[in-house]
Amino acid sequence: MKVLTVSHLYPNQVEPFKGVFVAELTSAIRNLEEIRVAAPISWFPILRPQGEIPPFAIRQGTFVYHPRYLALPKVMKNMRWITYQKALGGILDDLAREDFRPDILHSHWLYPDGYAAAKVARTIGAKTAVTIHGHASLGMGIRGLATPKCREALELTDLVIAVSEELRQILIASFGVAPERIKVIHNGIDPGKFLYRDRETARRALGLALNRPIILCVARLSEEKQIHLLVDAISRIPDPSLQAFILGVGPLHHEIQDLIVRKGLKNRIILNGGVAHESLADWYYAADVFCLTSAHEGCPVVIHEALACGLPVVSTPVGAVPDLVFSGENGFLPEPTPDSIASAIKESLTHGWDHAKISEEGRTHTWDRVADHTTSEFARLLPGGQATRNSPHQSF
Repeated sequence: MKVLTVSHLYPNQVEPFKGVFVAELTSAIRNLEEIRVAAPISWFPILRPQGEIPPFAIRQGTFVYHPRYLALPKVMKNMRWITYQKALGGILDDLAREDFRPDILHSHWLYPDGYAAAKVARTIGAKTAVTIHGHASLGMGIRGLATPKCREALELTDLVIAVSEELRQILIASFGVAPERIKVIHNGIDPGKFLYRDRETARRALGLALNRPIILCVARLSEEKQIHLLVDAISRIPDPSLQAFILGVGPLHHEIQDLIVRKGLKNRIILNGGVAHESLADWYYAADVFCLTSAHEGCPVVIHEALACGLPVVSTPVGAVPDLVFSGENGFLPEPTPDSIASAIKESLTHGWDHAKISEEGRTHTWDRVADHTTSEFARLLPGGQATRNSPHQSF
């Protein structure tokens, strides 16, 4: 089986924090099947030159192509798939000359990625799959708005993968996708990168205080992550020794920083900026509790990573989170209010957690298992319902 990952989210040398989960799954699939990546880069004269991103790269052993597509103005967004499809078609022509003709085009965003992939797949006789990672991928965003192109993309796609049961129900109820066309496959982690390690060693390596309770949040600084709830919750915890580190970048950086200052918490809550994925594990090791206060999620990889490192989680019960976090066993699921979150954090700091057990269970959710399950579903789309694998098959 030959697979082409289609994703504008794929990391590149300018945006290394972008869509790391897509790269991780792609690398795991590469252990089972032949795979290439088409990661188109939006471009607009003067405003988005993007010349510093090379047209071709090798990431984690995978060939990645970065064709440019004209990013039409927002008022013409419903036409953007045309330039995206043209860029994707050019890559497919190049791959055909290298004798790589994909059986499956696997997208990680509905529009323009999934829509354009479904259109072009019909011209080459390939099947299509799209993984829905969250509300934004459906064109819904935090305000619940969907676009006709997203609906059409779902109609054209052969296989729809949802990373949570919640998303599956939305696809059925709000988009009319037939239940039998949707498979739920959670995200995962690389167990070689995330495991249970000594907290003191990690804190020394990061230059953190050894005797202060530390809360960790890894999230984009954007509206749906509701970082203000975490800030408000910390303000309700009187312990002056408590510190919270928020790792991430995003459009609300200055707004969140202003809120921290207004509440007199600049010495207790630190916006640490983006951290390379390979360096995240030390932060999980160093923390006492991981906290996520999102309004909605798909299947947050950061929660998988935290649990794999033996770190208990306090999170709002959204998306696949209730399938991963069990109150009193590996974390708590407070309601999305500052008081409820503050109470859960305080309880987590005094709870007698079995960190080794949390890690052991968390490390079973691997990208290899996700890849195996995903490619098994791909195989069912092909003639005969199975594919010739490049390595032994192991059931999910």
